[in-house]
Amino acid sequence: MTQKALLQSAGDGSAIPAGYVGELTARTTVNVTNLTGSTVNAATLLLTSGNWLIFFNGQGGGSTVGSRVSLTISTSSATEDTDFSTVGTVSSISQPFSMSMIRVISTSGQNVYLTARAPDSGTTMYLSGRIQAIRIS
Repeated sequence: MTQKALLQSAGDGSAIPAGYVGELTARTTVNVTNLTGSTVNAATLLLTSGNWLIFFNGQGGGSTVGSRVSLTISTSSATEDTDFSTVGTVSSISQPFSMSMIRVISTSGQNVYLTARAPDSGTTMYLSGRIQAIRIS
């Protein structure tokens, strides 16, 4: 399939078919409670071959001011990828904090994981939001 063919659309407002630029392949709602020091998979996306822009937008919170939650988009299950990570910090028990994460992944077909952990001992954290992937080529 030529690059020009990959960029064409029906032009009638219908969904972009699988394999075309702009394909939105996965939307997963994330709701993880009781995060601790262990890295866990908050969500898993199965991506087909191609280049994908993966992004997460959500919020987190915790039981202790100053406690943190670490979030990564990883190609390995339950593994924190420190090259692609962000950390949210609790500034108020009653006020959730916003988190976002973006990563581009080129794949021949594999799982991609949104991983999370609470690195501070003795704290309980939560994370909620949505992870999505869109084909960019």
